[in-house]
Amino acid sequence: MDELGHEVPERHQGRLQFKGPSATKGYFRNEAKTRDFFDGAWLESGDLAYVAEGDVYITGRTKDMIKRAGRNIYPHELEEFVGGFAGARRGCVAAFPSTDPSTGTERLIVLAETRLTDAEELARLQRTISEASAALLDL
Repeated sequence: MDELGHEVPERHQGRLQFKGPSATKGYFRNEAKTRDFFDGAWLESGDLAYVAEGDVYITGRTKDMIKRAGRNIYPHELEEFVGGFAGARRGCVAAFPSTDPSTGTERLIVLAETRLTDAEELARLQRTISEASAALLDL
C-alpha cells in the first residue's frame, strides 16, 4: 500500500500488509492498539516491501528510527555493526524498541541469532553486544 492506501504495482515499495489464518487477531485487552494494527481485514506488518514475480522482498520498516536518551537511532546501523561480531550471524540481527514496564520509557532491544551453545561464550557475546552498542550509540 502507498501512503494513500492504494495497492502499489509490482516492484514498487509500499507498506506490507497481509491476512490469513496465521495473522494475529490483535492485542490482548487493547482494542485501541488492535484497531491501529489493522486496515480493514489486513494486518499492518510495520514493514516496507515490494513484490517481484510473486515473491515478497522486505526493504525496511515504516518506523525506522528509535528514540533513546534524546538520540535518534537507526536500527540498520546497529544491526550491521552487531552482525560483524564473532558468534553473531550476519544478517540475523534485529534492533527494536520496547516499552520498559517498570519505567514506561522506551528501551532498546538487540536480538542476535547465534550458533553458540556454550553458556560462557553466550554471556561473552551478550556483554560484547551490550558494551559495543552503548559505545557506538554514545549511551
